[in-house]
Amino acid sequence: MSEAIHSGKNLIARLHKTIHSGVNWVARLHLFGRLKEWQSITGSFLAILVAIYITGALTTSMKRTDSFLNFTTRYHQIRVDAHALDKKMRHPPAMPNPETADESDAHEIYFRLFGLIYDEIHSYRDGFLAEDALVDWMTWQMYDHRDGQFKIGGLSYDEGWRWWLTTPGNHSPYTPMLKEIFKCCKDGRCVKDAIEYHMRSSLLNLIYRQPTERSCDAIPQAFRPS
Repeated sequence: MSEAIHSGKNLIARLHKTIHSGVNWVARLHLFGRLKEWQSITGSFLAILVAIYITGALTTSMKRTDSFLNFTTRYHQIRVDAHALDKKMRHPPAMPNPETADESDAHEIYFRLFGLIYDEIHSYRDGFLAEDALVDWMTWQMYDHRDGQFKIGGLSYDEGWRWWLTTPGNHSPYTPMLKEIFKCCKDGRCVKDAIEYHMRSSLLNLIYRQPTERSCDAIPQAFRPS
């Protein structure tokens, strides 16, 4: 009788162990299923992030290309119109007429030129124009200003720039940078330094307590004109 009872207890223990093992196996299967479910969700989320990043990168690249082509087209038209005005000023008609070119025509073209410059700086700030492209462009403008040979309708670059400063353009946040470039710079390294100094975020300017305008003497020695 005692052996039968002992055998019964052993059978119950084995059954309990088997049931417990089965429950653990089911729990593992459930956990594995949940893990696969989370892996699927995580994979989908990462795929969405990658798609968003690629789309954003392509959009930025397209905008950069479009901006560069737009600026090139606008500058080409400015040069065409400036050449036409210079030709008209050199060969005025014998009798004045309402279409006779005058200083206001030169101002209008300079207005478009400096408007283009400011648009390019704004595009650079928004990440749609590479820094080296802006540095090259502004270095070119700096040389035109310093050379004294560049003229539109008989007005030199410096005369056009001083006229521009009588317009609301003088109050643009980009004007201090241009003033420094035209006044202090003699090469592309100085232009690059001026751009990096003035185009820092307002937070960095606050941290470093940098003034909006600086004198030529404040430019790093390597860039300072002699």
